[in-house]
Amino acid sequence: MRSLILALCALLITPVTAHAAERVVTLAPGNPMAGAIRLGQATGGPSVHDVVPADVAEKVFTSPSDREPANGWFNRTFSAALKTNGFIAKKPELARYELAAEVKSMKVTPLITGSHHNSTVIYRLRDIATGTIVWEQSQTMDFEVKRGMRFGAIGGALGAATGGALAGQNPALTAAMITKQRPHRPFDVRIDTWEGIMRGFQQMARKTMVELAAFRAPN
Repeated sequence: MRSLILALCALLITPVTAHAAERVVTLAPGNPMAGAIRLGQATGGPSVHDVVPADVAEKVFTSPSDREPANGWFNRTFSAALKTNGFIAKKPELARYELAAEVKSMKVTPLITGSHHNSTVIYRLRDIATGTIVWEQSQTMDFEVKRGMRFGAIGGALGAATGGALAGQNPALTAAMITKQRPHRPFDVRIDTWEGIMRGFQQMARKTMVELAAFRAPN
């Protein structure tokens, strides 16, 4: 039990704040994609309210802003990734290509220890001058996002994680499990959901940066 508690404490001190965009590629001198891309729009997919199970949504996502599309995280994550990895055009009007996304599906399941992300998103690179799609890729993500430490909720989160570990389970949260008491406060579930959406786009951004670094437009 002592080793379990220590392991859980180590997990809980991980910051919950978003990591800065990572440099995953270094573009070679003369790479035609360097400074050539502007960010387009994301379309499709559920709202933040609808990205989680309905019973959880009705407990947690009750404000009008929760009806905004979850695909808004595309802009937040991909703009930083394009800039950090050297793809972003200095001015949008100088870009040769535009990168956009179509969210075919997205589901975030809040868990006792964080959330589970499952999504399929199609990314398309458009030649701005001709309007032609020159690169397209469908990406599917399916993974768990572990919760970091939250101020004022360490004890409750530790208790929940310990209970889940002892039971050998990591169940999804239900509306009946969400209360104003620790460990399943609505605000924590909101953060887990937001982070679940964001982490999915971050994982896809890493893959997209690698693919675009090797891309060569057809003559």
